[in-house]
Amino acid sequence: MANELLVKRVAVGDLVMTGATGAFTQNSNVYIPAGAIITGIRYVAANTAITVTAAAQTFAPYVGTQVCAVTLDASLLPAQTVGYAATLHATGGVVVMTAGELNMRAGATGASTAAGTWKYYVDYLFVPDAL
Repeated sequence: MANELLVKRVAVGDLVMTGATGAFTQNSNVYIPAGAIITGIRYVAANTAITVTAAAQTFAPYVGTQVCAVTLDASLLPAQTVGYAATLHATGGVVVMTAGELNMRAGATGASTAAGTWKYYVDYLFVPDAL
């Protein structure tokens, strides 16, 4: 196997939660290429008007239909200026099997939900087709 130059990229998406209890998917309009290795996912609050007290909704980041990190409970979302690192599905990184759009999916809940906007940052490595 030949040595290959890996390029580090960061994809950014918005997670906007309104306090509604229904399931939803939010697309980021950012595509991650097949073969990319996701090495980390971080969440940071984008504003001060956030409410996470007793929030029960769960969500997870996906690339297309492939889940990338462990499902996260909304009550763990950080307050402003505090970051939160997600737990990936694989310790060495998650290999993206099929290129797809980065998106966030939340499940329906019968309990209270979070309200606010968070940025999520997805670090990944990939080998470009041509340098």
